[in-house]
Amino acid sequence: MDDEKAVSVNEFLSASGQIVDLRTPKEFEKGHIPNAINIPIFSDEERREVGKVFKLQGPFKATQLGLKYTGPKLSEIVTQLKETKKKPIGVYCARGGMRSQAMVWLLNFCRIPALSLRRGYKDYRQWVLNAFSKDYQLNLLQSFLGSTKVDPKEILKKRKEQFLDLEKIANFPIYEFSSQESLNQPSCEHFENLLAHHLLLLDLKRPIWLPYAGKSLGNCKIPTSFFKQFRASNLFLLKDDKKDRIEVIKKRIEGRGIGDLVQSFEGIQKKLGTLRYKRILQAACNNENEAVAEAVLDYFDKVAFFYLKKHKGSTTSFFRML
Repeated sequence: MDDEKAVSVNEFLSASGQIVDLRTPKEFEKGHIPNAINIPIFSDEERREVGKVFKLQGPFKATQLGLKYTGPKLSEIVTQLKETKKKPIGVYCARGGMRSQAMVWLLNFCRIPALSLRRGYKDYRQWVLNAFSKDYQLNLLQSFLGSTKVDPKEILKKRKEQFLDLEKIANFPIYEFSSQESLNQPSCEHFENLLAHHLLLLDLKRPIWLPYAGKSLGNCKIPTSFFKQFRASNLFLLKDDKKDRIEVIKKRIEGRGIGDLVQSFEGIQKKLGTLRYKRILQAACNNENEAVAEAVLDYFDKVAFFYLKKHKGSTTSFFRML
Protein backbone atom coordinates (compact mmCIF):
# COMPACT_ATOMS: atom_id res chain seq x y z
CA MET A 1 0.00 0.00 0.00
CA ASP A 2 1.40 3.45 -0.87
CA ASP A 3 0.24 7.02 -0.48
CA GLU A 4 0.23 8.03 -4.15
CA LYS A 5 -3.33 9.27 -3.71
CA ALA A 6 -2.36 11.43 -0.70
CA VAL A 7 -2.41 15.14 -1.48
CA SER A 8 -1.75 18.49 0.24
CA VAL A 9 -4.44 20.41 2.12
CA ASN A 10 -5.15 22.89 -0.70
CA GLU A 11 -5.42 20.14 -3.30
CA PHE A 12 -7.53 18.02 -0.97
CA LEU A 13 -10.03 20.84 -0.34
CA SER A 14 -10.33 21.77 -4.02
CA ALA A 15 -10.35 18.25 -5.50
CA SER A 16 -12.58 16.40 -3.03
CA GLY A 17 -16.28 15.94 -3.69
CA GLN A 18 -17.56 14.50 -0.43
CA ILE A 19 -15.08 14.79 2.46
CA VAL A 20 -15.15 11.89 4.93
CA ASP A 21 -13.66 12.00 8.41
CA LEU A 22 -12.63 8.48 9.45
CA ARG A 23 -11.75 9.42 13.03
CA THR A 24 -13.80 8.58 16.10
CA PRO A 25 -16.98 10.50 16.98
CA LYS A 26 -15.18 12.21 19.88
CA GLU A 27 -12.35 13.41 17.63
CA PHE A 28 -14.86 14.63 15.06
CA GLU A 29 -16.88 16.54 17.66
CA LYS A 30 -13.79 18.37 18.90
CA GLY A 31 -13.08 19.71 15.41
CA HIS A 32 -13.22 18.64 11.77
CA ILE A 33 -12.98 19.94 8.23
CA PRO A 34 -16.18 21.93 7.53
CA ASN A 35 -18.79 20.01 5.48
CA ALA A 36 -17.11 16.68 6.25
CA ILE A 37 -19.25 13.74 7.32
CA ASN A 38 -18.11 11.36 10.05
CA ILE A 39 -17.85 7.68 9.12
CA PRO A 40 -15.66 6.34 11.90
CA ILE A 41 -13.47 3.30 11.34
CA PHE A 42 -13.26 2.85 15.12
CA SER A 43 -15.58 3.82 17.94
CA ASP A 44 -14.05 5.86 20.76
CA GLU A 45 -13.62 2.73 22.88
CA GLU A 46 -12.17 0.67 20.01
CA ARG A 47 -9.57 3.33 19.30
CA ARG A 48 -8.52 3.34 22.95
CA GLU A 49 -8.12 -0.45 22.91
CA VAL A 50 -6.05 -0.43 19.71
CA GLY A 51 -3.83 2.27 21.22
CA LYS A 52 -3.27 0.20 24.36
CA VAL A 53 -2.35 -2.90 22.37
CA PHE A 54 0.03 -0.86 20.18
CA LYS A 55 1.91 0.38 23.27
CA LEU A 56 2.02 -2.96 25.06
CA GLN A 57 2.29 -5.51 22.24
CA GLY A 58 3.46 -3.60 19.17
CA PRO A 59 2.05 -2.59 15.74
CA PHE A 60 1.34 -6.12 14.41
CA LYS A 61 -1.00 -7.04 17.28
CA ALA A 62 -2.61 -3.61 17.12
CA THR A 63 -3.23 -4.04 13.38
CA GLN A 64 -4.78 -7.46 13.99
CA LEU A 65 -7.15 -5.99 16.57
CA GLY A 66 -7.94 -3.09 14.26
CA LEU A 67 -8.88 -5.50 11.46
CA LYS A 68 -11.10 -7.41 13.86
CA TYR A 69 -12.98 -4.20 14.67
CA THR A 70 -13.16 -2.79 11.13
CA GLY A 71 -13.73 -5.93 9.05
CA PRO A 72 -17.50 -6.18 9.60
CA LYS A 73 -17.95 -2.44 8.92
CA LEU A 74 -16.09 -2.13 5.61
CA SER A 75 -18.78 -3.51 3.32
CA GLU A 76 -21.37 -1.12 4.75
CA ILE A 77 -18.98 1.86 4.49
CA VAL A 78 -18.13 1.10 0.85
CA THR A 79 -21.82 0.71 -0.01
CA GLN A 80 -22.63 4.04 1.66
CA LEU A 81 -19.84 5.91 -0.14
CA LYS A 82 -20.64 4.32 -3.52
CA GLU A 83 -24.07 5.95 -3.34
CA THR A 84 -22.76 9.50 -2.86
CA LYS A 85 -22.92 11.67 -5.95
CA LYS A 86 -20.03 13.87 -4.83
CA LYS A 87 -16.83 12.30 -6.11
CA PRO A 88 -13.94 11.81 -5.74
CA ILE A 89 -14.26 10.87 -2.08
CA GLY A 90 -11.74 12.72 0.09
CA VAL A 91 -10.90 10.76 3.24
CA TYR A 92 -8.73 11.71 6.19
CA CYS A 93 -7.78 10.43 9.62
CA ALA A 94 -5.68 11.89 12.43
CA ARG A 95 -2.23 11.73 10.78
CA GLY A 96 -2.80 10.38 7.29
CA GLY A 97 -1.83 6.89 8.41
CA MET A 98 -3.32 3.44 8.12
CA ARG A 99 -7.00 4.39 8.47
CA SER A 100 -7.08 6.75 5.50
CA GLN A 101 -4.55 4.87 3.34
CA ALA A 102 -6.44 1.59 3.75
CA MET A 103 -9.77 3.25 2.94
CA VAL A 104 -8.43 4.91 -0.22
CA TRP A 105 -6.98 1.58 -1.39
CA LEU A 106 -10.30 -0.17 -0.73
CA LEU A 107 -12.41 2.49 -2.45
CA ASN A 108 -10.16 2.59 -5.51
CA PHE A 109 -10.19 -1.23 -5.62
CA CYS A 110 -14.00 -0.98 -5.73
CA ARG A 111 -13.67 1.59 -8.56
CA ILE A 112 -14.79 4.49 -6.40
CA PRO A 113 -12.52 7.52 -7.03
CA ALA A 114 -10.85 8.51 -3.77
CA LEU A 115 -7.91 10.45 -2.36
CA SER A 116 -6.53 11.07 1.11
CA LEU A 117 -5.12 14.04 2.98
CA ARG A 118 -1.37 13.78 3.39
CA ARG A 119 -0.51 13.76 7.13
CA GLY A 120 -4.24 13.96 7.87
CA TYR A 121 -6.06 16.29 10.22
CA LYS A 122 -2.80 17.22 11.93
CA ASP A 123 -1.56 18.88 8.72
CA TYR A 124 -4.96 20.46 8.15
CA ARG A 125 -4.84 22.09 11.59
CA GLN A 126 -1.48 23.63 10.76
CA TRP A 127 -3.00 24.97 7.54
CA VAL A 128 -5.81 26.53 9.61
CA LEU A 129 -3.44 28.23 12.04
CA ASN A 130 -1.28 29.54 9.17
CA ALA A 131 -4.37 31.19 7.67
CA PHE A 132 -4.56 33.61 10.60
CA SER A 133 -1.04 34.93 10.03
CA LYS A 134 -1.77 36.26 6.55
CA ASP A 135 -2.17 40.02 6.04
CA TYR A 136 -5.79 41.13 5.85
CA GLN A 137 -7.37 44.53 5.22
CA LEU A 138 -9.87 44.57 8.08
CA ASN A 139 -12.61 47.12 8.70
CA LEU A 140 -14.28 46.61 12.07
CA LEU A 141 -17.84 47.60 12.88
CA GLN A 142 -18.78 48.41 16.48
CA SER A 143 -22.57 48.44 16.74
CA PHE A 144 -23.73 49.47 20.21
CA LEU A 145 -26.53 47.51 21.88
CA GLY A 146 -29.97 48.69 20.74
CA SER A 147 -28.73 50.55 17.64
CA THR A 148 -31.20 49.47 14.95
CA LYS A 149 -31.92 52.54 12.78
CA VAL A 150 -29.38 51.41 10.22
CA ASP A 151 -28.65 47.82 9.19
CA PRO A 152 -24.91 47.92 8.37
CA LYS A 153 -24.95 44.44 6.85
CA GLU A 154 -27.56 45.52 4.29
CA ILE A 155 -25.62 48.66 3.42
CA LEU A 156 -22.39 46.71 2.97
CA LYS A 157 -24.22 44.08 0.92
CA LYS A 158 -25.62 46.72 -1.44
CA ARG A 159 -22.10 48.10 -1.86
CA LYS A 160 -20.88 44.57 -2.60
CA GLU A 161 -18.44 44.70 0.28
CA GLN A 162 -17.03 41.55 1.87
CA PHE A 163 -18.47 40.78 5.30
CA LEU A 164 -17.14 38.15 7.69
CA ASP A 165 -20.02 37.28 10.02
CA LEU A 166 -18.26 36.31 13.26
CA GLU A 167 -21.58 36.11 15.12
CA LYS A 168 -22.90 33.50 12.69
CA ILE A 169 -19.66 31.48 12.65
CA ALA A 170 -19.44 31.38 16.47
CA ASN A 171 -23.24 31.21 16.90
CA PHE A 172 -22.93 33.99 19.44
CA PRO A 173 -24.75 37.36 19.44
CA ILE A 174 -22.06 39.97 20.18
CA TYR A 175 -24.43 42.89 20.70
CA GLU A 176 -27.14 41.08 22.63
CA PHE A 177 -27.43 39.59 26.10
CA SER A 178 -28.51 35.95 26.21
CA SER A 179 -27.90 32.76 28.13
CA GLN A 180 -24.85 30.94 26.78
CA GLU A 181 -26.39 27.66 27.92
CA SER A 182 -29.03 28.01 25.20
CA LEU A 183 -26.44 28.56 22.47
CA ASN A 184 -25.16 25.63 20.46
CA GLN A 185 -21.64 26.93 19.86
CA PRO A 186 -18.86 25.05 18.08
CA SER A 187 -15.78 24.05 20.05
CA CYS A 188 -12.89 26.55 20.02
CA GLU A 189 -10.97 24.30 17.64
CA HIS A 190 -13.87 23.92 15.22
CA PHE A 191 -14.56 27.67 15.37
CA GLU A 192 -11.00 28.20 14.12
CA ASN A 193 -11.62 25.69 11.31
CA LEU A 194 -14.82 27.46 10.26
CA LEU A 195 -13.17 30.89 10.44
CA ALA A 196 -10.24 29.77 8.27
CA HIS A 197 -12.63 28.40 5.64
CA HIS A 198 -14.63 31.62 5.52
CA LEU A 199 -11.40 33.59 5.07
CA LEU A 200 -10.41 31.23 2.26
CA LEU A 201 -13.49 32.31 0.28
CA LEU A 202 -12.66 36.03 0.51
CA ASP A 203 -10.53 38.24 -1.73
CA LEU A 204 -7.46 39.28 0.28
CA LYS A 205 -6.86 42.23 -2.04
CA ARG A 206 -10.11 43.87 -0.91
CA PRO A 207 -11.21 45.10 2.54
CA ILE A 208 -13.00 42.64 4.80
CA TRP A 209 -15.71 43.99 7.10
CA LEU A 210 -16.50 42.21 10.36
CA PRO A 211 -18.10 42.99 13.72
CA TYR A 212 -15.85 44.30 16.48
CA ALA A 213 -15.54 41.99 19.47
CA GLY A 214 -13.31 41.02 22.35
CA LYS A 215 -11.08 37.99 22.03
CA SER A 216 -13.86 35.74 23.36
CA LEU A 217 -17.15 35.08 21.61
CA GLY A 218 -18.87 33.08 24.29
CA ASN A 219 -16.93 29.82 24.44
CA CYS A 220 -15.05 30.56 21.19
CA LYS A 221 -11.74 32.43 21.05
CA ILE A 222 -10.46 34.55 18.18
CA PRO A 223 -6.98 33.21 17.29
CA THR A 224 -4.19 35.37 18.73
CA SER A 225 -2.40 36.12 15.44
CA PHE A 226 -5.68 37.19 13.80
CA PHE A 227 -6.74 39.20 16.86
CA LYS A 228 -3.51 41.25 16.73
CA GLN A 229 -4.52 42.46 13.24
CA PHE A 230 -8.04 42.94 14.55
CA ARG A 231 -6.84 45.39 17.21
CA ALA A 232 -4.84 47.50 14.75
CA SER A 233 -7.53 47.80 12.04
CA ASN A 234 -9.91 50.63 11.10
CA LEU A 235 -12.89 50.82 13.44
CA PHE A 236 -16.30 52.26 12.52
CA LEU A 237 -18.83 53.09 15.27
CA LEU A 238 -22.59 52.70 14.93
CA LYS A 239 -24.50 54.22 17.84
CA ASP A 240 -28.06 55.59 18.02
CA ASP A 241 -29.32 58.02 20.67
CA LYS A 242 -29.50 56.50 24.16
CA LYS A 243 -33.24 57.16 24.48
CA ASP A 244 -33.97 55.27 21.24
CA ARG A 245 -31.72 52.40 22.27
CA ILE A 246 -33.47 52.02 25.63
CA GLU A 247 -36.82 51.76 23.83
CA VAL A 248 -35.45 49.02 21.56
CA ILE A 249 -34.12 47.02 24.53
CA LYS A 250 -37.39 47.51 26.43
CA LYS A 251 -39.34 45.90 23.58
CA ARG A 252 -36.94 42.96 23.50
CA ILE A 253 -37.28 42.46 27.27
CA GLU A 254 -41.08 42.59 27.09
CA GLY A 255 -41.06 39.66 24.68
CA ARG A 256 -39.11 37.41 27.05
CA GLY A 257 -40.20 35.50 30.14
CA ILE A 258 -38.69 36.19 33.55
CA GLY A 259 -36.96 32.79 33.58
CA ASP A 260 -35.22 33.52 30.28
CA LEU A 261 -34.14 36.96 31.54
CA VAL A 262 -32.74 35.52 34.76
CA GLN A 263 -30.68 32.99 32.77
CA SER A 264 -29.30 35.80 30.60
CA PHE A 265 -28.27 37.90 33.60
CA GLU A 266 -26.71 34.89 35.32
CA GLY A 267 -24.29 34.65 32.38
CA ILE A 268 -22.90 38.12 33.17
CA GLN A 269 -23.49 38.09 36.94
CA LYS A 270 -19.79 38.29 37.89
CA LYS A 271 -19.19 41.22 35.54
CA LEU A 272 -22.30 43.05 36.73
CA GLY A 273 -21.32 42.75 40.38
CA THR A 274 -23.55 41.45 43.15
CA LEU A 275 -25.33 44.73 43.96
CA ARG A 276 -26.15 45.69 40.36
CA TYR A 277 -27.18 42.10 39.55
CA LYS A 278 -29.67 42.09 42.45
CA ARG A 279 -31.08 45.48 41.43
CA ILE A 280 -31.64 44.33 37.84
CA LEU A 281 -33.30 41.11 38.99
CA GLN A 282 -35.58 43.04 41.36
CA ALA A 283 -36.54 45.47 38.59
CA ALA A 284 -37.19 42.56 36.18
CA CYS A 285 -39.43 40.81 38.74
CA ASN A 286 -41.36 44.08 39.22
CA ASN A 287 -41.78 44.49 35.43
CA GLU A 288 -39.80 47.74 35.55
CA ASN A 289 -38.58 47.17 32.01
CA GLU A 290 -37.22 50.66 31.44
CA ALA A 291 -35.00 50.39 34.53
CA VAL A 292 -33.79 46.97 33.38
CA ALA A 293 -33.12 48.28 29.87
CA GLU A 294 -31.14 51.26 31.15
CA ALA A 295 -29.04 49.09 33.48
CA VAL A 296 -28.29 46.59 30.72
CA LEU A 297 -27.41 49.41 28.32
CA ASP A 298 -25.04 51.05 30.81
CA TYR A 299 -23.29 47.74 31.42
CA PHE A 300 -22.79 46.91 27.73
CA ASP A 301 -21.66 50.45 26.91
CA LYS A 302 -19.02 50.28 29.65
CA VAL A 303 -17.78 46.96 28.25
CA ALA A 304 -17.69 48.42 24.74
CA PHE A 305 -15.75 51.52 25.80
CA PHE A 306 -13.34 49.36 27.80
CA TYR A 307 -12.33 47.55 24.61
CA LEU A 308 -12.40 50.72 22.51
CA LYS A 309 -9.74 52.27 24.76
CA LYS A 310 -7.46 49.35 23.91
CA HIS A 311 -7.99 49.67 20.16
CA LYS A 312 -4.84 50.74 18.32
CA GLY A 313 -6.30 51.52 14.89
CA SER A 314 -8.24 54.57 13.66
CA THR A 315 -11.80 55.16 14.90
CA THR A 316 -14.58 56.97 13.06
CA SER A 317 -18.38 57.00 12.76
CA PHE A 318 -19.98 54.50 10.38
CA PHE A 319 -22.46 57.21 9.33
CA ARG A 320 -19.63 59.24 7.78
CA MET A 321 -19.19 56.67 5.03
CA LEU A 322 -22.89 56.68 4.08
